[in-house]
Amino acid sequence: MCLSISRFCFLLFSSLLLSGGTESVRAGIFRVSNGEMLASASTAYETSFPRPGHAEQSPKDWYAGLAESVRGAISKASKLDKQLPERIMGLAVDTTCCTVVCLDSRGEPLRPSIQWMDSRAAPYAEKIMRLGRGDPFLQRNSAGQGPLSAEWMLPKALWLKTETPEVWKAATTVCEYQDFINFRLTGRMCCCNLQCATRWHWDTREAVAKPFPSGRPSSLLAKIGLSDLLEKWPRECVEAGQEVGKLTTKAAKNLGLKPGLR
Repeated sequence: MCLSISRFCFLLFSSLLLSGGTESVRAGIFRVSNGEMLASASTAYETSFPRPGHAEQSPKDWYAGLAESVRGAISKASKLDKQLPERIMGLAVDTTCCTVVCLDSRGEPLRPSIQWMDSRAAPYAEKIMRLGRGDPFLQRNSAGQGPLSAEWMLPKALWLKTETPEVWKAATTVCEYQDFINFRLTGRMCCCNLQCATRWHWDTREAVAKPFPSGRPSSLLAKIGLSDLLEKWPRECVEAGQEVGKLTTKAAKNLGLKPGLR
C-alpha cells in the first residue's frame, strides 16, 4: 500500500525548469513521472548594442522576465492540474554563459551585463595570452596555446577593470547570469564547476572539494594584473546538478511559488 501511494504521488508531482537564453527567458513545467511538458511560457528581453562588437542586457530584465514566464507557465498548467503550484516539487536553472555581471554589496547590478557574444575584450584576450604564457592555469584550455576567447571571464573582467575603473572598484561580486539568478532565488552566491572549468580557468575538482581559494588561478591573475578578481568571484563552487538552496520567501512571492522549494 505504501508503495502504491508513493507511486501515485510521484505521478502527480511536477518540476519547473527555467532557461535564460540570449533573447528570452523560458519556464517549463514537466510531469516528474514521464517528462511530459504540461505548459511553458517565454518572455523576451532587450539587448542593446551601444558600439560595434558590444552587446549588453539588464540583469533586472532577466529576473522580471523570469517571474513573468513562471507565472505564465503556472497559469497554463493550472488548467490541466488545479493543484499547481503546490505540486511543483523542484526547479532547475540554466542560462547562457559567459555573460558577465558586476554586483554591489547588496547584490544589485552596477552596470548592464556583458553578453557572451560581446567581442570588446578581444585585445585583452591577446594580452592575457602574452602575459600568462606558461602558467599552469592558462594551460587548462587548449594546452595554453590559445586562442583565448573574448567571450570568457578573464578578458571581460580585465576590460571592466581597465575601461570602467569606478564600476570595478564598487563591485563586490563579479559573476555570470546563472549565478545572479540563483542568488536572487536562494540568497546563496555560488558558481558552477562547468563554467569555471572552461571559461574561468579553474581547477574545479579543487574548487568544489576544498575551501576558498583552492583551485582558483591565483598565479595567472597575478601575471595579468587581475589579482583583485579573486576576492570578487563567488566563494563557493558547486557541481552541475547539485542543490544550490531553497527558494526564499521573497523570491517565492515574486514567482508565485511556495517558499522553501528546492
